[in-house]
Amino acid sequence: MNIGKASKSFKRCVDYSLYLVTDDKFLKDKENVCGTFINKIIQGVLGGVGLIQLRLKKSDDIYFYNTAVKIKNLLIPFNIPLIINNRLDICLSVNADGVHLGKSDIPLYHARNILGENKIIGATINFSDEKDIEMCINNRIDYIAHDHTLYESTTKKTIVSNEQGLKEQIRILENKIKYLYDKGKLIKNHNNTDVNYKNMIPPIILIGGINTNNIKNTMISFSNTCEGLAVVSCILDENSPSFINTLKLKYVIDKYKKSHCVAFINMYSSCLNYLYYQNIELKEQLNLPIIFQSTKQKMNAFLVTNMILDKNKLYFIPFKNNDHFDIITLNEFFKNSEKANVFLFHSSYDLFLNNNNKIDSSSINGILNKAKNSDDKYENIKDEIIKRINQLNDIIKKEHMGHNIFILIGEEICNLFNKNVYPQIFNSNYFFIIKKHSSIQSRTSEQWLYYDTKNACIQYNHNIINIFLKNEHFFSEENIKKFGLLMSYFLIVQDKNITPQFLQQIETQGETNFYEQTLWKFIATVDISLKLVENSMGI
Repeated sequence: MNIGKASKSFKRCVDYSLYLVTDDKFLKDKENVCGTFINKIIQGVLGGVGLIQLRLKKSDDIYFYNTAVKIKNLLIPFNIPLIINNRLDICLSVNADGVHLGKSDIPLYHARNILGENKIIGATINFSDEKDIEMCINNRIDYIAHDHTLYESTTKKTIVSNEQGLKEQIRILENKIKYLYDKGKLIKNHNNTDVNYKNMIPPIILIGGINTNNIKNTMISFSNTCEGLAVVSCILDENSPSFINTLKLKYVIDKYKKSHCVAFINMYSSCLNYLYYQNIELKEQLNLPIIFQSTKQKMNAFLVTNMILDKNKLYFIPFKNNDHFDIITLNEFFKNSEKANVFLFHSSYDLFLNNNNKIDSSSINGILNKAKNSDDKYENIKDEIIKRINQLNDIIKKEHMGHNIFILIGEEICNLFNKNVYPQIFNSNYFFIIKKHSSIQSRTSEQWLYYDTKNACIQYNHNIINIFLKNEHFFSEENIKKFGLLMSYFLIVQDKNITPQFLQQIETQGETNFYEQTLWKFIATVDISLKLVENSMGI
């Protein structure tokens, strides 16, 4: 999702698919900003909510403002837009991303004039009312909701349409827009070259009584006509397991609007995201419920790397406890014969950490380039590197180390492994190969499957995952180290924390085989690692 600050000259691209709307009835503390209320919102965000509307109809101004400030600040690391219900003054004072307006609120044209084009404006309208429709489209309203609820709501007492009634209202809306368009009453967007009237229909959001029990039938009925669903009690109710319910809702939404593959990857990525925020130190702790248990005794895992790592640098993961996994150098691995789980090798570092080799260019890339130029000194070092890889070959073969994970950063280390690693090791282990996007292979090959994210194209088969980074800034020393460490962490901890029993709660079992799930989990690992680095880069 492309995110930008409201003050920029462009508007955010918003994921409307799961929209969380708040309500005063869930506030337990009416004097101070309610911690329980905030906590449930954050659980919803970690579970897959793409948009938050702060609706506090019964709260006084200072309480509303303080709560908006708190939520706005907490949402910054997650790049989730904050919408304020009705109150343009609070929206502007906290620099929220937009407002939602009802039929009795300030007129839409005044709101657009005050807020400008880069704020999000949503509106509750009647889909049969031509004036409502004309006002929405001509003032470039970003999304709409019908003033009748889909199902009976515990937070909004109004007429209930039910599925057939709302389907009919959407059909009426489409016909009204066509009629108004043909009459010349709708202003064409100069950015829209397609004059089809259907492209003038704003994204439709359903609201009212939507929960984990009716989400499947809702998506069967509306996945092709509605952009997203707004929920309240299913996430915010005191007795609701907020994170689990959000995962369930988003999983079904993605499955019907996108595909089963995307739904599983997004769901698993959200689980890893929750695990991360559950276990790291933050300036302002989120106080999340402990859903995923993790202990050193359970893990007994090592990350072997040839990178020089400094625990005081920003790329290092600030765990609450330093026992999530141990990082050891390649020399330590050879010396102590530790049984490692994940290997992280970077072309910018040699394979001789701490061996006192005095060479001008310590990277694998530099050594190979020097060796190509018939420099005997570097040719000898190149031979030593190959010996190291053969030594690694022998240890893996001797210890029958299969199903381990190798993360290779850069073309040089990848080429060395291709030329010198035993075929059986390639076939019995998993390899993540991180490259620049310019080296991507043709998509015509039947050998590979593809998955695209904002900043990477992922190309994968049964045990090779190629990650082609689109943004060159990812290859800066700090960012690539953070990316590699995050991937290593998630690959080590995921199966010991996110168990099949947990996934059964989301009802993912039986829809895919073990092989598919393994690859999708790996893609989710890449996806969430990229997002966390993106957030730290501010892109």
